[in-house]
Amino acid sequence: MGGDSYVFDPTTSVWSRNAGTGPVPGQAGGYSVYDPVRDRFITRGAQPSGIFQVAAGTFEWTLLTAETHGASMNYDAARDRIEAVTTDGVVWAMSMDTPPVWTQISNPNSIPASVPWLGDTPVVHDTNGDRLIVFSGSPRDATWAYSLLTNVWSLLEPGSNVAGVPPGRVPDVLSLASCRLVTADRVSITADVPAAGTLALEVFDVLGRSRGRSQETVGEGGRREFTVSLHGAASAGLYFVRAVQGAQTAEAKLVAIH
Repeated sequence: MGGDSYVFDPTTSVWSRNAGTGPVPGQAGGYSVYDPVRDRFITRGAQPSGIFQVAAGTFEWTLLTAETHGASMNYDAARDRIEAVTTDGVVWAMSMDTPPVWTQISNPNSIPASVPWLGDTPVVHDTNGDRLIVFSGSPRDATWAYSLLTNVWSLLEPGSNVAGVPPGRVPDVLSLASCRLVTADRVSITADVPAAGTLALEVFDVLGRSRGRSQETVGEGGRREFTVSLHGAASAGLYFVRAVQGAQTAEAKLVAIH
């Protein structure tokens, strides 16, 4: 299929083929993610090798970077970046800059023992636990989790804590685990709060205008859930969430999709 794209029409239940234009990557489409902020698909191609984008609706391919890491990719909406995992457990993040920049984010001292998984194993983002889940596909049938908060791998055992945060864990620093739009004018925020006290939450648009704020009283440190009401319905696009407690500040990106 090369770089051809296929569109499914749910009204007719028919697939249609659209031949790609531009530098069409060979063997593309096996590892792709959708970038909702820029309305494009990003894929790892071969022959030539690299990370390519195709704009939704235009089917025009563009080479973003010749540098690649890992196979399966995940689009992290909270951080507005792509995350990829190599077969030896190294985690990389690709920015949405032009050109994109790859950065190794995994701790070299936290690599799973032995060869953990096969090259074509998919990576799933657990938004509640803010972690990447990888099924090994190996004879061990092991499942691993990579925490995007602590940059540490852990082996998931049957019946393990699905939230991704050990019970009773109190974080050392303030961080935002997830942010999502639950209604058109309400944002749900999961924060890891290091201590009791006042927590200020605020949502901004890309122009830096405040779209909503809230001040919360936290009785003790730990993972906490909050809701911020916006000044009207949020349009589709990119927003920023900021949390402040004392001298500590944490920020995250929020993608609104309608």
